[in-house]
Amino acid sequence: MFATYGQTGTLTVTLVDPNGVVINPAYAANNPNIVTYSADTNVATYNFSNATSGQWQLQLQGSNIPAGGTTYVTFAAFDSNLTLTGNTDEDQYTPGAKATIVATLSGSPSSATVTATILDANGATQSINLSSIGGGNYQATYLVPNVLGYVEVRLVATGTTASGASFERGESLIFLISSDNSNEIYLPIILKK
Repeated sequence: MFATYGQTGTLTVTLVDPNGVVINPAYAANNPNIVTYSADTNVATYNFSNATSGQWQLQLQGSNIPAGGTTYVTFAAFDSNLTLTGNTDEDQYTPGAKATIVATLSGSPSSATVTATILDANGATQSINLSSIGGGNYQATYLVPNVLGYVEVRLVATGTTASGASFERGESLIFLISSDNSNEIYLPIILKK
């Protein structure tokens, strides 16, 4: 499924599949066994019963857009037996502790690499590779820095499926670094005047 939402103006959504086929509302109307298209004032969606694997393009054309511009949001989702899930061994750590990051890749790919990009509360990033520990599981240890606040872990798995197609899957996790594990909460403070 590909979906697009626009706040104001008129939106035309066109897709280009991995074989270069241009998919627009007219194509969908003539090929209902391949794709269905629906749209209303602000939302347009294309649904496929069996989408072609590979790189897709989503093209947006706006008209009647206000002088100040507008916001568009796009979304794509596909069913697959190849999934990536992840977790850390704790939700909260103290500086100097070791966090264990675990990822599980289901669907039996023929080859895969899993990496974690770690973004700390100061905005610094660090990338680490997770090692395969068998059964579709991957693991790495991360030395927790002395940077208090929330940390995002972005897991990415890339590789080849059993049928030879390339794949990429992603998952995001968060954990807290606290000086004393006392369940402190760090929230952004927004001042409105």
